[in-house]
Amino acid sequence: MIVSASPPSSEVIPKLEDNEVVIFWDLLFIGLRFELDPVLVDILRPFDIYLHQLTPNTLIRLSTYIWICKTTKIKASAAGFAAAHKVHHQPKYLLEDEGGEVIEKEAQFRCLNFI
Repeated sequence: MIVSASPPSSEVIPKLEDNEVVIFWDLLFIGLRFELDPVLVDILRPFDIYLHQLTPNTLIRLSTYIWICKTTKIKASAAGFAAAHKVHHQPKYLLEDEGGEVIEKEAQFRCLNFI
């Protein structure tokens, strides 16, 4: 079931319940469909990645890997995907003024891609 919601005003970051996932609507437009192939969860878990951190290009790489494995009748696995890809972290930095001094900090946001 897909539900559109916003976190309560008391939560800055949504706290997920079991079997709950956060995604952006845009991912549905580029082809993300549910139910996900279970290997997708196995691939994302070792990298500590969640669906809302994926870029459209990342989903294309994941889909291509799973499609190639199914086409060639090779079992898709996290180990196989990790052998062929690396995670590319694209951080976002903020400048904060603390006591007259500008400090660069990494935002609590990350955009991930596989290369």
